Amino acid sequence: MSTASKTRTKVTLRAAKPDDLMFINGIIETAVMSWELPERVKRLSLPNYRYTADHFDKMSLFLALEKETSDVLGVMACCEADAEDLPADRQGMLLHGIYVDPVNHREGIGKKLVTHAIKAARKAQAEGLIVKAQPDALGFFESVGFARLPVEDPESDFRNRFWIDA
Repeated sequence: MSTASKTRTKVTLRAAKPDDLMFINGIIETAVMSWELPERVKRLSLPNYRYTADHFDKMSLFLALEKETSDVLGVMACCEADAEDLPADRQGMLLHGIYVDPVNHREGIGKKLVTHAIKAARKAQAEGLIVKAQPDALGFFESVGFARLPVEDPESDFRNRFWIDA
């Protein structure tokens, strides 16, 4: 197989429900544990990435499912962004998290989730979508059209912020 991304044609997206938390957090754990970080750092940080039922009050969560089996392949969460995270004079949504089971990387699942997040931003009349990316994901966000935002204040700006117009 080539290193170019292939598209899994039998993927469907649907809104997540609190009943899906076991699957959501399972995908997140698998994804986080694949990051190029020391094992101890992954273990200690993992609880901060998990979602709870309370997150459904503040965020929209979506699942990427294998159409025939309904296996969860990925998850995406987005919400209204804080003004201090956005480019000057812009209104947008935050892509809070996007995780794809590493077994299914490079199959177009992440791209489908990002496309859905951009549509959600448009529907919310947001100008765009911002993401604070993990170092392992920088190439992915660039490949789907996000542009890196400059670090204007090294003390307060997240280093790996990316923006895409909705």
